Formats: sequence, C-alpha cells, structure tokens
Amino acid sequence: MARQILIATHASMAAGIKDSLGILAGNTDNITVINCFTEVPNPKPVIEEFFNNLPEEDELIVMTDLMAGSVNQMFMNYVPQRKFHLITGTNLPMALQIALCFEEEVTVDYIMESIAMAKEEIKYVNAEMAKFEEPDSDDDLF
Repeated sequence: MARQILIATHASMAAGIKDSLGILAGNTDNITVINCFTEVPNPKPVIEEFFNNLPEEDELIVMTDLMAGSVNQMFMNYVPQRKFHLITGTNLPMALQIALCFEEEVTVDYIMESIAMAKEEIKYVNAEMAKFEEPDSDDDLF
C-alpha cells in the first residue's frame, strides 16, 4: 500500500506548500497538488481523474485550505464513495507533520494530533515576545 497526499487549494497555495515540504522534508514524490482556479480553472474533472487513477489499495490524505470553500466541498462529495482522509484548514506545520508520518498507516488519532499541533503553531508573535521582555529597571547600568 502506497501513501498518496493530495494538496488542493485556491490559487497556488498548494504548490507553495509542496515546495516548502521539499525543502523541509525532502522527497515529495507522493505529493500531488491541484492549484484550483488558476492553473486548473475547473478542478472538478482533474479531481475526478485523480480518484479514477488512484489504486484502491493506496492510502490517501487530501488537504484543502477552507472548510466552506468550493475546493473542500468538491472533495466532500467523494467521502461516502471512497475511503480517504480529508483535512481542511491546511497550514505548513500540519502538512509537514502528515508528510513525515512514518507509521504504516495514518490513523485518525495521528491526524487529530497533527491538527492540534498545527493549531498550536499559530501565534501572535508580538504577544509571545512580550511574555519574555523584562520591564525597564532603574537598576540598569546603562
């Protein structure tokens, strides 16, 4: 059983994530991207062709950008027809966690942990830095 990852987003976010994964994780041969509504003006037939050509025994993880977005909605139609994992709200930390999974099979628990970890990576850095700043002191030598 091979693991396939499909990243499908509005515009070229999918390609950007794959490029970044190539730098951070190395081999991305098992990652396919669909840059919807730019390079692929009508993604529906491309998605259909992808599913038709995917071997039944392959494990598939699909990552999209927006829950209520049209890209994710197109994949939701396939959930009752085919066993695969559909994840939305994709960001680079989550994609990296999924791409680097060395388990034999990606489990629901692993996906849920990856989502939780990815949420933790979203920070307002100014506020994070303020936690570590020391208040000015009259005791400073300078």
